[in-house]
Amino acid sequence: MKLCVIFDIDETLIHFIDERNYDVWENTSEKHKKMLDYEEDKINRKVCIFRPLIQEMFSFFMINRSTISVGLWTYADAKYASEIREIIIKLCNLPKDFFLFTYSVDDISGHYPKDLRHVYSNFPEFNKSNTFLVDNLASNVMHDINKQNGIVVPSFAPYGFNTNPDPTKNGEDEFRLHATALDHAKARRDHSLRDIVFICKKMSEPDKGEHVFSTDRVREMGLQSFFELNKKVSMKYITRIPASSRSNRSSATATFTQAQNTMRKNNANKSIKALTAEQTDLAGKQKECEKKVAAMIKLHGKKESHMYTNQENYKIDECKKKSKQISEKIKALQKTASRAYDIKGGCPCNKKSGKRKTMKSWKFW
Repeated sequence: MKLCVIFDIDETLIHFIDERNYDVWENTSEKHKKMLDYEEDKINRKVCIFRPLIQEMFSFFMINRSTISVGLWTYADAKYASEIREIIIKLCNLPKDFFLFTYSVDDISGHYPKDLRHVYSNFPEFNKSNTFLVDNLASNVMHDINKQNGIVVPSFAPYGFNTNPDPTKNGEDEFRLHATALDHAKARRDHSLRDIVFICKKMSEPDKGEHVFSTDRVREMGLQSFFELNKKVSMKYITRIPASSRSNRSSATATFTQAQNTMRKNNANKSIKALTAEQTDLAGKQKECEKKVAAMIKLHGKKESHMYTNQENYKIDECKKKSKQISEKIKALQKTASRAYDIKGGCPCNKKSGKRKTMKSWKFW
């Protein structure tokens, strides 16, 4: 059986610190830095911290490349996704074409975040029976499409998110905190990627098109205890608990989810801005071509001008076609930017009533 494993990037495979939050890294002692696997770019003031066992996991995938394909899917933009992919390839000594695909926010549309049907349509050999997503956000896994094809892993974030962010910054920073010795020790002990390798080894042949993690297949693979634990980890993101009874840790989780949603919206808005600029440029080119056509008709007459205007008319049609495609992308990104998420539960709200979906509708496994 050919298997496809798709990984989120941030807080799943790596923990990224950019120039806006570089001071938290500069203030980290050398002793604590040695506890982490990382790649630092001192010139651009960036640090990529790798989750423990990432090299061992990709070595396993490389050995089993004939039966396991690996993809990346992030809410960040395509440039960032490509940059991190190259860093992982270099770290793990992988061939350039190792990853089956690298998806970004541009590949997210519709009601469901990271809808795996997008992968199925692009790669017909993969389907609900042999594909699963590994993500730190329950909202990407715990919906109707992915709920039996996903694993929620604890967020790998030694430098976590500030529980009291500055509202005037409008989500532009990532609310990074200075890590304590306990944070570094906890990060070093993380073994989530070892669990992924274990699950891949246990993977059984599907029966009658079952989901990867259907009840029967989980029982057949002997993974009931693992998924019971994973279910509890996932449920803490969506269980309806009054805000007054939440612990400080739950509050931090809610703020983390809120920050992730803010980053998602900011990335979508940046893409919309770039696409709008491209569309404006196309409109300008189209206008120039139309002026040339009008001038040709005026000079040669309508009947005689067609031999001079064919090329310009072709350019006008191309501009219209590209502009239409951009409009569709912008529309999809606007849906992503405006999608309502419950920051305490991490699951989509009912836009009509403004209430969260009930536990019954989020039942899985």
